[in-house]
Amino acid sequence: MSLRVIIADEHVAFRDFLKSFLARMPDFQVTGEAADGIEAVELVARLKPDLILMDIEMPRMNGLEAARRIKTSNKGTRVVLLSALADEAHHQAARRSGADAFLPKTAWMGEALRKFVTGNRN
Repeated sequence: MSLRVIIADEHVAFRDFLKSFLARMPDFQVTGEAADGIEAVELVARLKPDLILMDIEMPRMNGLEAARRIKTSNKGTRVVLLSALADEAHHQAARRSGADAFLPKTAWMGEALRKFVTGNRN
């Protein structure tokens, strides 16, 4: 059984990258995409995914507020917040939002991209 995933990020190129990366992993199925926090909250309520990968900085509603709302109304959905800024302030803000995890995009993307390009999943 694969994990149903929603990707929320204002940048289409980053969403496309994550979709392509996750498509190579049989344990993940991307079931939706959102360009902002409001869309993310609405999609989670409708699709009930297992996981949402969501940027902190998004228009209309940021990922921190979206995470709070998702964790309040959809307890079964795991929230992983992503940010291009890997500082302690963003990490703490993610923790306070109720997110299950925080991953800096820079470190994570570099490793993920290397594995994607080489085909090495280990």
